Amino acid sequence: MTKRILITGATAGIGRATLDKFYQEGFHILACDINVAEGSKLSDIYGAQVDFIELDVTNENKWKSLQRYIHDKGYEIDVLFNNAGIFVMNDLTTTTEKEYQSMFDINVKGSFLALKYIAPIMYKQENGSIINASSNAAFFGAKGLGIYGATKGAIRTLTKNAAMEFAPFIRVNSIHPGYIQTQMIEYAAQKSNKTPQDQVKYVPLKRLGRPEEIASLVYYLGSEDASYITGSEIVIDGGVSSGQSIWEEEHC
Repeated sequence: MTKRILITGATAGIGRATLDKFYQEGFHILACDINVAEGSKLSDIYGAQVDFIELDVTNENKWKSLQRYIHDKGYEIDVLFNNAGIFVMNDLTTTTEKEYQSMFDINVKGSFLALKYIAPIMYKQENGSIINASSNAAFFGAKGLGIYGATKGAIRTLTKNAAMEFAPFIRVNSIHPGYIQTQMIEYAAQKSNKTPQDQVKYVPLKRLGRPEEIASLVYYLGSEDASYITGSEIVIDGGVSSGQSIWEEEHC
């Protein structure tokens, strides 16, 4: 039987890399995104193995329609990757209410609505894996990341509650990337008047992460190899959240 994954924010960055990974592994993919211009190209690239579905993750009626679509197609959903998110970098005192609301709506409400409407499908199947995209910003404070970090902390906690609520049939885990080579890191570099490579000095492994590396982690968590992992938070940030490295300065 063909396995199936639903990915939000599927047209770019980590979402697109995850689509590629699961495509290569033979999954049928429901690629959900608000970006119709990019999404409409997917069928030409991947063929019938990928269905593009226009989805505003903040709109509950859109989720209801998606749930009906899945039901009408007779689909099972083996893996859900809640990847859609936005990043606005501003100090707490300069963040606008609109920016605050947009981040919480897309990052947190979007993940909540996905759980609300896709988890029942998985629970009926008595099987499924949900991976929620958080960030290493959920673990520590940083200038300009106050509200973004708060949304990712909310996803971290939401994940643990969902893991308890949906057990034993559905596994729910969060992933916490750090500096990954995507449009978000380029945006952050511009905001801070740095290049993306400037961020490498904060990374013990001395390089930016690749979207494909995050996709491989999502694939692992969605597989039977991770069948005893739920309610966990997996950090993939090159060691940034482990602490500040002093070895080079003091011992080299």
